[in-house]
Amino acid sequence: MTVHHPQLAQAQAEAGRGWTATRISVAKALFNSGKSAAQVACLIGGVTRNAVIGKINRDGLKDADRKVSRAAGQARAERRRSRSATAERGPVVSVRKLPPKDAPPPNIIDQQIPVGQRRTLAQLDSACCHWPVGDPQTPEFFFCGAPKTDDAGIPYCPSHLFRSQQRDVRPRKGAGFFANAGPGAAWRAG
Repeated sequence: MTVHHPQLAQAQAEAGRGWTATRISVAKALFNSGKSAAQVACLIGGVTRNAVIGKINRDGLKDADRKVSRAAGQARAERRRSRSATAERGPVVSVRKLPPKDAPPPNIIDQQIPVGQRRTLAQLDSACCHWPVGDPQTPEFFFCGAPKTDDAGIPYCPSHLFRSQQRDVRPRKGAGFFANAGPGAAWRAG
């Protein structure tokens, strides 16, 4: 992008000094000539697009006062026309056939995980399942340790991954009287 403004070189040289009078006049001139705030920031250097927008707004310049290229105006009008044509036609709905769902992996009963497969926290590595089993404050606590899927970043074996994505509909343990009470029930129970 080649721009010839008599004070542009001086404005670029003042890049580290904030908004000097020269930089302000160059920014206003570039903005009024139809350049975007990002283009102005790039040309004068040392400021961001948002800094240019803030300065232009504080100095009272408006989009209506600037020259906007004819191509930009035509592109904007074309977008408006295409949006209104889409609204008249209604939404376009595409129907695609989903691949058949794979059968869920077999359910693992946590207490029946083989002892040789179980892992402690110190034994966990990136190749085994990190599903916790039991209460961490007891000596019987362990991690599943089964081989994981090949997906990077997923810490569980296929069975525990499936279980982690299911919604638990059982009432919370220890909820007692309030388990099925509606909102505000704690305040009514007295």
